[in-house]
Amino acid sequence: MAYKTEELEKIKKENLHFIEDICYAMGIDKGTFYAHKLNETDAIKEAILQNKRKIKQSLRSKWYKSTNPTLQIALYRLLADK
Repeated sequence: MAYKTEELEKIKKENLHFIEDICYAMGIDKGTFYAHKLNETDAIKEAILQNKRKIKQSLRSKWYKSTNPTLQIALYRLLADK
């Protein structure tokens, strides 16, 4: 099955955090993904980074509000300076 790179770049950006997620959402395998050099496109790189940032911010916010000592220690360690 032939794919046009432009079509493959138009992906749903929600909840895609890894290349495997993108391949699954697009219905392609990793070989096709790399053959079309989609790993080099700024749009896909930025989409993955934005999704990861959203998750990290959400987790940090939940950890901050939590009364669970383990989560508070994890947050403290993330924020602490050496």
